[in-house]
Amino acid sequence: FMSSKEKDYINLTKGDYFVTWNIETPFYCNEDHHPRNEKNHLNNEVRWNKIKDKIINEINCESIICLQEVCREWCCKLYKIFNDKNYTLISSLYGTKKNGYMGICITFPNKYSILDCKIERVSELYKLPEKINDNYYDIHYNYFWGLSGYKTEDYMDIVKSRSNTVIALKLENKNNNSSFWVLNYHMPCIWRNPIILAIYCIIIQKFVRKISNNGDIPCIILGDFNSQPSSVQYEIMTNYSFDSIKNVLGDYPDFIKDEEFINFISVYKEKFNNEPICTNYAYCEKNGIFKGTLDYIFVTPNITVLDVDELFYQKYFLPNEWPSDHLMIKAKLKIKDFYHLKN
Repeated sequence: FMSSKEKDYINLTKGDYFVTWNIETPFYCNEDHHPRNEKNHLNNEVRWNKIKDKIINEINCESIICLQEVCREWCCKLYKIFNDKNYTLISSLYGTKKNGYMGICITFPNKYSILDCKIERVSELYKLPEKINDNYYDIHYNYFWGLSGYKTEDYMDIVKSRSNTVIALKLENKNNNSSFWVLNYHMPCIWRNPIILAIYCIIIQKFVRKISNNGDIPCIILGDFNSQPSSVQYEIMTNYSFDSIKNVLGDYPDFIKDEEFINFISVYKEKFNNEPICTNYAYCEKNGIFKGTLDYIFVTPNITVLDVDELFYQKYFLPNEWPSDHLMIKAKLKIKDFYHLKN
């Protein structure tokens, strides 16, 4: 028989596993995109087999898995794998022919049931405002893009043009009746323009606040945010602060009116007091060398971070022996019991 202390310890350390991974569509994994990588590391058949093995490892842990850059062909293969392992897969493929119609998916084992499901194009979640100051935009657009001769669109027009979706599932753990929201999102890769990415983060904040009853219902957001920890986007997610771009967003007063947003906790920052050195390390001719953290697991304050997987040091450009240009990140989380009772 277990003592009460042993039972309390088991109860305390029992948690749910969450994984996010940008697996890199095969349409981007080639010598044009990765000219300094070894050719054998760009073989997409070999990559697929390695990706499959790593996903099966997570299935064996009963992880809830969020994937980005899932092309149509690989999504069909994943349906078969997850179905055979008693997993449910929810996907949203919104890309184009040039990237294999890639998108995102969430998959989870049958110990969870779906209480609610929302798949939304982020740019259509809210009626986005028109800009007030017609002259301000032209001055600032080229500054953030670093381009010239491209002045015909407003920030909000660019936001509206992107088709990226968010998947939001409200799941219930059948073993303890705990419920929570889990979201998967892949931010558009327009990192040269932090204004655009900041607007998407504000939209995500508004969306989560609405579905989670202002954060009362535990919520986990996973994904590739194409944003570094030093960015205004990260500040919006963790502190809801955007002072550095307030002068620009001042053109949209109704959009940034005072609201009570959620200060999300980044699980790696919570565990190590710092974000990882990198979740992406790559070289391309257009952008040069990039090494930094772009992928996150954000949680509401009513979730305890029990553990996270440490990331291994990257000496060579990704993909290498690791089969994607992004690393997988993983957390073990505990939904606090009094929130289960409340909801």
